[in-house]
Amino acid sequence: MFDKRSLFNLLTLVFVLSALLAASAGSGTPPIDYTPVPTKPLPTDEAAPISEEPIPSSLPVFGGKTPIPLPEGPLTIVYTKLGNLWVWTLDDEPRQVTFGGNVFDVRLSDDSQMVAFLLQLDTQRFELWVVDVDGTGERRLVSADEFEQSNPNAEQSAPNRLEWVPGTHTLAYNTRIISDTPGTRMGGDLHLVDADSGEKQVIFEAGSVGDFYYAPDGSLIAFASPDAISVA
Repeated sequence: MFDKRSLFNLLTLVFVLSALLAASAGSGTPPIDYTPVPTKPLPTDEAAPISEEPIPSSLPVFGGKTPIPLPEGPLTIVYTKLGNLWVWTLDDEPRQVTFGGNVFDVRLSDDSQMVAFLLQLDTQRFELWVVDVDGTGERRLVSADEFEQSNPNAEQSAPNRLEWVPGTHTLAYNTRIISDTPGTRMGGDLHLVDADSGEKQVIFEAGSVGDFYYAPDGSLIAFASPDAISVA
């Protein structure tokens, strides 16, 4: 049996449905066609087989003919999780490599043997570190003081772009100027540091060049600034 509330709700529903049907009939709108749209048959076992050609052992250089060798060994991926560096290798479990936190901007070397990363000490102070992919040999390459002194014309500098020079254990980086004005002000410099020996070299002093991009074979560097693109 229905109580009064259930009976009232049922009558209300019937009234609404009747009104909708009447409105639809008087509007001249054609009924909706629910006929299924024909689809193409699904692939069968007789479809063209997947190509069994071997994966290329090298990647072509843009616009050139010289191949760049791919790293030997299994696929390796580096990433950060909760401020620490992790390494994942194909057919293996992810491994945590650092444990102190504040790690970001990780970079895996071309031979998958080293990982460079920036360590944030506070909001405006950073250090450049490197560690072997197995977690050993963690060491600092560039201190926060060295970053801050990269541009003598700036009150304070910080790392901007960090990249491995292709095919080497040499890291290239430039800096940005820390200021209260909005936007990013480039330092216009370029530095190299050898991750094996720790040797450092200034390639371009502050204010000389734009942001840098290495050619895949490492033979050329493109510099992009607001008004020009140059190559060295």
